[in-house]
Amino acid sequence: YVRSRRTLRHYVPQDTGAPFGRALLRVATLRGTSALVGTFFPVQLKLSLYSRLMSFMVICRDMIGVDEAGKGAVVGSMYVAAVEFEGDFGVPDSKRLTSEERERLAERVRETCEVAFVEVTADEVDGYVENGGMNDLMVEAHARTVEALGESGRVVCDASDVSADRFARRVGERVENTVEAEHGADETYDAVGAASVVAKVERDKSVSSYGAGSGYPGDPATVEYLRRHAPEYPSHVRESWSTSERIAREERQSRFDDFG
Repeated sequence: YVRSRRTLRHYVPQDTGAPFGRALLRVATLRGTSALVGTFFPVQLKLSLYSRLMSFMVICRDMIGVDEAGKGAVVGSMYVAAVEFEGDFGVPDSKRLTSEERERLAERVRETCEVAFVEVTADEVDGYVENGGMNDLMVEAHARTVEALGESGRVVCDASDVSADRFARRVGERVENTVEAEHGADETYDAVGAASVVAKVERDKSVSSYGAGSGYPGDPATVEYLRRHAPEYPSHVRESWSTSERIAREERQSRFDDFG
């Protein structure tokens, strides 16, 4: 299943020749290998190219994808999921799916693939932030999730560092698997896209019980929730976040003014 131009540039065999390589890239977004092969190539090349694309699909599917949900939220835990993808279906961008569609897709992923996820609580996030180590937390959480899955395949992470290579190296130092990382990997690889869907569904189930909207600072419902509970927040609020700090400070000042 061809997900993007970027993936094709990584895996199209070099000896196909420039004209054929360009033709592959032009049709990279087509849904279906047979349509791709039949559109641009003479009959004598179709079987060879089809065979190569089948090999490409095996490479794409023989991997473990890892992604997180809730990193930037002020309310609720962060979830990191790992999926050894073995599905015979494509995974669309989770951001374009409704919550119901994500839930159905996550269930299908669980039924056909090996899945593990790790919850990182608000208290744990706060502990890392206060010590200046959010990047350390992301590395630790991704490594912890790979270990929880317990599979030996090649790992591809959606990079949680400005340097994808550095992120891959640091996660790789903590696990036995070969680790790679890319920005936007959930839009490139089905395995990482599947991990993204699972992580989002798990987080959504958790956050929905709080009545705090999406849990993100830009959500008015979340801000209103923080104002109702400030300055003594429940344990699922990340008190180290600038939004929660500001609202708590404003509430303390308001109480002081009322007392005065």
